[in-house]
Amino acid sequence: MYKQGTQGYTLGDYSSSSAAGNLRAANYEPLENETDYIITVNYGGETGNSLICSYQSGNFTSKMLDYKLEAYNREVFHSVTRDAKHIYVKLVNADGVDKGTRICLQDLNVGTSATLITLSGEESLLHVPNVNKKNDEKITPQRQKIELQKDTVVLELPAHSVNVLVMNCLES
Repeated sequence: MYKQGTQGYTLGDYSSSSAAGNLRAANYEPLENETDYIITVNYGGETGNSLICSYQSGNFTSKMLDYKLEAYNREVFHSVTRDAKHIYVKLVNADGVDKGTRICLQDLNVGTSATLITLSGEESLLHVPNVNKKNDEKITPQRQKIELQKDTVVLELPAHSVNVLVMNCLES
């Protein structure tokens, strides 16, 4: 998708699976065997962020499905676990862009500082198996101290990264 000569997003940046699945199922129209159909798919639509699709054969035209494309590259995969001394917030940014992420802590008695451990590397190394070799480690954990602001912390997650925020539990 280009706007004023600049690429704004690619089709891979958007998900249309629910348009292809849920809307198709909700608007099911049987197709005739041995009939030629013309399928029209307009990525972008008039607003630049929709998917408009339909099909036709002869005088028959299907329903027009107009579906707003939702960006899914904002996704940060996460899980939270704890043991007796620490709370671990695991964050995975699988996309090729850095992402700012705000974590809000509710009803947790933790210290005012935490440790952020990050694994990240060049995109060219992303799918290289066993990338680290003896005396040649291209991907190594980076540690940094993070200050919590009351019950909130804002993290900048690098592209293609796995991050673990380790917070110390305090006695109640």
